[in-house]
Amino acid sequence: MSEVRIEIATKNPSKVKAITEVFKIYFENVSSKGTEVISGVPDQPINEDVFKGAKNRIEFLKKNLEEHNYDYLVSCEGGLINMYGGWYNVQIVTIENKQGEQTTGISQAYPISEEKIPQIIEQGLAKVLDTAFDGKGGMRVLTQNQRTREDFIKESTLMALSGLLNNKTW
Repeated sequence: MSEVRIEIATKNPSKVKAITEVFKIYFENVSSKGTEVISGVPDQPINEDVFKGAKNRIEFLKKNLEEHNYDYLVSCEGGLINMYGGWYNVQIVTIENKQGEQTTGISQAYPISEEKIPQIIEQGLAKVLDTAFDGKGGMRVLTQNQRTREDFIKESTLMALSGLLNNKTW
């Protein structure tokens, strides 16, 4: 089987690893490369900006690749969603194939206390979690070692990729 090449809109090693692992569920031979890109949204995106950030990263990646020798472009954006009277953190992954077809997947959402929102907006969720949990991985601590940030990224990648690969049948 030929190699499936993915370009990922981040150099964050844990994001690149999580995304690549999901592609390996579907494809035997996968190579991935991370590239640092801008999202064009605030550092702590909220609501539509989380989705816009993921899509913007894909567009920025496409425009700035030296070679367009890829099968898939992938971006990941974490952010806050305010809905039904509560705040939630989600990971959004957008995937585009070389034909230009695009899908977006969303992770499970975990609730965030209203009182933490101003601090998160000012400092960013990662910093607030690191401070609160001494850098031990906020999701790992909050879920009693059942989930990590990488798990949320894998989940949203799986949702986006399954949608893209099955868009003709579902």
